[in-house]
Amino acid sequence: MVILQEIFCYSEEYPCYELLLINGQGRMVGYNPAYGNIVEEIPQGTYTEESFPGVPVYKWLDIGQPSEGKYILYVIGKDTGAYEISLTAFDKNANDIQKVLTGEIFPGEIKKIFIDYTPEVGGITHIFEDDTPPVTEIEVGGPKFEAFGVSYISKSTKICFNSTDPIVAEGASGVKYTNIV
Repeated sequence: MVILQEIFCYSEEYPCYELLLINGQGRMVGYNPAYGNIVEEIPQGTYTEESFPGVPVYKWLDIGQPSEGKYILYVIGKDTGAYEISLTAFDKNANDIQKVLTGEIFPGEIKKIFIDYTPEVGGITHIFEDDTPPVTEIEVGGPKFEAFGVSYISKSTKICFNSTDPIVAEGASGVKYTNIV
């Protein structure tokens, strides 16, 4: 049983990303941006990088015997570049499910890929990237009034923000917070 993430960036000098995999218990394998170091807390988990002259840099994240459950793979942008993520999960009989995700990443950007892993034969390992942003709607209560086509409110007007993360295609990651700018 192996979950293997192979991600490469089209940069021959240095990779444009880092990887971090977190399991349902909060254990990590990969680059921890909070401390700027490599962590390997998941049992039998490794994070390696390979580079050869003239070919893309490869980053490998491998979990030898993953437990059943939910994982989140973070692709953390260090620079601008294209990436391709090839995820492979094997069940107890070495049957595999593969999914390839491609895209572009920018410095400071974080992509999330959700993995719902089952090692059971015939079980479904679900892999999806949530690339649909959450939607926030504003609801303005009273007191309020309109004059000359403009709405006016007071300090005591109740304002509510309703945020949802629409389920599109394969799923949604949810809303963590709403930020007003």
